[in-house]
Amino acid sequence: MTDAFFSDDATLSLETSAGSADVPIAGIQDIEIVPSVSIERLYTGDSIKIDSQQQHEFEVAVDIGFSKWDLSLAEEWLGGPATTSTSMTDTTDPQKYKITSTFTEVNNGETYDLEVTGITFEEMPIIAVSRGEFIQWDLSGIGEDLTNLETQTA
Repeated sequence: MTDAFFSDDATLSLETSAGSADVPIAGIQDIEIVPSVSIERLYTGDSIKIDSQQQHEFEVAVDIGFSKWDLSLAEEWLGGPATTSTSMTDTTDPQKYKITSTFTEVNNGETYDLEVTGITFEEMPIIAVSRGEFIQWDLSGIGEDLTNLETQTA
C-alpha cells in the first residue's frame, strides 16, 4: 500500500566529541536526502553482459533549505568539533552534524523516521540577502551514514 506523508518536523543537531547538542534551527523549507554508492562492473572478453558487480564508497547527499536559525550553526562550523568561533579555526577536523526527521502519514498517522549522521558541509553561507525579504539559507553536504529509516505504526 502506498501512503502520502506530510513533512512537519525536522531538526539539525551537532555531533560533538561530548555527544550531541541541539542547534537552534527552524523554518526548514526543503530537505533532500539521497544515499548513493559507486558501483564497479566487471565485463569479460567473451560476453557483452555484466559478469559481476561490487558496490563501494557509500555516502548520503544532504540538501537543506531553511529560513530561521541561530548564529551558533555558523560558529560551530568555523570552530570545528566541540568548539564555537567567530573566525575560522586552524583545524583539519571538520564539524559534523546530524539530521533527524519525522514525516507523518496523512490518513492513518503512521510516522516515517529518518536520521543521517556524520554530515559535513564544505561551505557555510554567512550572508546572502535581498532587500525587503526573509533570508533563506541553503546547505549541501555529505553524510557518513543513514542510521535510521523506518515507519512507526500509530
